[in-house]
Amino acid sequence: MASASAPDRDRRAIAVVVDTSAILCSLADGRGLVEALEEAVREGVELVIPGAVVKELEKLARGRGRRGALARIALELLRQAEGKTLRIVHRAEGDTDSTILKVALEGKAYVATADTRLAAKARALGLPLLLYRSAKRRFEPS
Repeated sequence: MASASAPDRDRRAIAVVVDTSAILCSLADGRGLVEALEEAVREGVELVIPGAVVKELEKLARGRGRRGALARIALELLRQAEGKTLRIVHRAEGDTDSTILKVALEGKAYVATADTRLAAKARALGLPLLLYRSAKRRFEPS
């Protein structure tokens, strides 16, 4: 059976650059990341994950507790999705937020985050934004 999260190959998927907070919050709320993003944009999505986000998840995964467990789950899900609905982009410039914004600007992509500081920076640059609302357990265009 085909995955419901795989974008229809006849139409172009919307690129969404995702930060660590978006991944962990959607997992913590029991939401599938791709499905939650597709619900917000009402289109198929391609996840774009900067290498810096993967490094943050790897660091968190070494920890104990819920965040460590969520990070380990996230890394496994990213490995499974890479090349299908996910592309990892390696950049070696600046901090993670700056890298996310640069990748989104270059790719004319959405930014998906639960981090209000990153959201404010994305808005200031005129980037389309999907902000995760934990109380509503969903991403909303912002």
